[in-house]
Amino acid sequence: MFLCLHMEFRGGGEYSSSSQDEIYEEIQRECAEIERRSFSRSPQEKGTEKQSLKNSSKILEKLPRAERKKELNRVAATRYREKKRKEREEAVGEMAKLESRNLTLKSEIAAVQAEINYLKGLAKEIENVRRTKIIS
Repeated sequence: MFLCLHMEFRGGGEYSSSSQDEIYEEIQRECAEIERRSFSRSPQEKGTEKQSLKNSSKILEKLPRAERKKELNRVAATRYREKKRKEREEAVGEMAKLESRNLTLKSEIAAVQAEINYLKGLAKEIENVRRTKIIS
């Protein structure tokens, strides 16, 4: 449900007004979704998602500005922590895969090295047999 918006920076610390409106709307939708999830409602109170979003937006607008900013910051921090947690899990999974692949490659190296040593020994034996036949 969360959207990522491209913000156009115009310099001087300002963003274009259309992107500011889009950002504000996105934040309102996210807050509404969070409120919808955090408040348990009886089956009679449950309506469509659009009604829930409208009601939550109204509640959000009624909050004092400082509380709104605090809530939005809390939402952003939660989202950031969740993103970082997922990134760590993915990195750990990738590391486990790479370590497994590394062990596989090391065993392949050992097998190839053993084959090389066997073939070198075989080549020496063949050379020794040729030399003894030439001398005799």
